[in-house]
Amino acid sequence: MRKLAFLAILFLASGSLFGCNSNEAAMIEIPDEPSPQSPFALIGEIIEFGPGTVDILYNGKLTAFPLASLEAPDFYLGEIVGVTRIENELLLDDSVYSLTAMIKPDTAERESAMGETIHQLNGIIETVNKNNFSVQTNEGLIWIETYDNQDLIPGAEMKVDYLNWGDHQMMVQCYDESLRFLLAITEKGRSESGNLILTGTNEEGTVLSIQLSTSTVLNFSHSNLQIGDTLSVYPREAINKKTKMIHPKRVDRIQFRTHRTTVEPVIE
Repeated sequence: MRKLAFLAILFLASGSLFGCNSNEAAMIEIPDEPSPQSPFALIGEIIEFGPGTVDILYNGKLTAFPLASLEAPDFYLGEIVGVTRIENELLLDDSVYSLTAMIKPDTAERESAMGETIHQLNGIIETVNKNNFSVQTNEGLIWIETYDNQDLIPGAEMKVDYLNWGDHQMMVQCYDESLRFLLAITEKGRSESGNLILTGTNEEGTVLSIQLSTSTVLNFSHSNLQIGDTLSVYPREAINKKTKMIHPKRVDRIQFRTHRTTVEPVIE
């Protein structure tokens, strides 16, 4: 049962990490359960768009909603939205729905969809076995269990997300620090299926594009991202000159846009 729960965490965890908002007044508190006074039928994550419909993941259940208008191009896969029911007199008893982009307040903690705290550490990978591995950290050597060791490289510096299950730890995801790069956003776009596409320049001035998905770990809300923001990007594999589109594992916003014409990426 624990393995099944962990597999569910891998599928759902990407929607639980958000960053801070540069406009405090625009923040919307997202409750665990919509109140009777809430204008939203539910608040969940966009998983898929269909012809005139959107599939929303809420409390582990996927539900399709017919949209009131052709508003899908304004939203993205993986985005957290509020769903509002609208009476449609032309369809008698049937209803259609509208979407509202949500911005979750800044949080220092990240939780899985099952409510478990996801911890994080940085260190050097030492030993990699089939079902576990060791990481040398500032606090000493730590052993962590895993169901997938293919991305773990002995000797590599990595960031590791994990669950603390008392007598042992279980890896959720890992990120290779040697692959990480900074990206100053110059353009936002949308794929035909609804993925958010971001184009910008890295530290060397090279123009790169990344495509976010429902599995990409983020520390920001889609609607809160601005041209000029600087991102820390962890790709799934090494990129080269032939790479046209990068599909990252994780993207962190590390600097908000400024009024300067040149963005100088800074990691605090």
